[in-house]
Amino acid sequence: MIFHRQRINSYFIKIEIYSYFKTIIIIIMAKLTREYYPNNTIKSEVFEINGQSEGEYKSYHENGKLWKIYNYIRDANNNGKIEGEYKSYHENGQLKLICNNVNGSLEGEEKTYHENGELKSIGNFINGRAHGKFKYYMYNERLCGTSYYVNGVLDGEQKTYHANGQLDSIRNYVNGHMEGEQKTYHYNGLLESIRYYVNGHMEGEQKTFHNNGQLDSISNYIRGVNTNGNKNG
Repeated sequence: MIFHRQRINSYFIKIEIYSYFKTIIIIIMAKLTREYYPNNTIKSEVFEINGQSEGEYKSYHENGKLWKIYNYIRDANNNGKIEGEYKSYHENGQLKLICNNVNGSLEGEEKTYHENGELKSIGNFINGRAHGKFKYYMYNERLCGTSYYVNGVLDGEQKTYHANGQLDSIRNYVNGHMEGEQKTYHYNGLLESIRYYVNGHMEGEQKTFHNNGQLDSISNYIRGVNTNGNKNG
């Protein structure tokens, strides 16, 4: 069997299918559709086949810079979905996001970027859900946080950092809920609070501290409810 595709004009494509028994000719109506901002700069363009969006899609910022670009396909049930590489851009033209889609769901590595082009975050997706370690960065690519996901839910140790690089917080999650000891720190690196959680609720003795290390308060909780008020240090 032999396929031959020929563009008749900007609106029609002829596909000829040759076999040993007969020749089948299919005419597909195809066109590029554009949308514009009020200032007449292009807003979006998409290829349409038989009146439905399919193929490369582009959208633009009002300043004319490319905003998003991805490929649009239709499955056997004629449902539209994004397939393959997806990119979005800041208004200044710098890359903002790059990821991959398989059958309409995020799959594989995803990266985001600041407006100056520096890495902002990196993580992995499986079947549309965050999975594994994610890293987050401030400008100058200084690490500002890490977290772990299992099937789209926070699970494991999560850390955040102050702008000076000092640890800001360290928390533990189990199936999306804070669990166990959780700590926060002042900008100078000294302990700010220590709390305990069970299934997402504060439980037991909780302490806070001044930025000079002196005790600020002690309180006790049962299932997230303060049982005896605060005791100031």
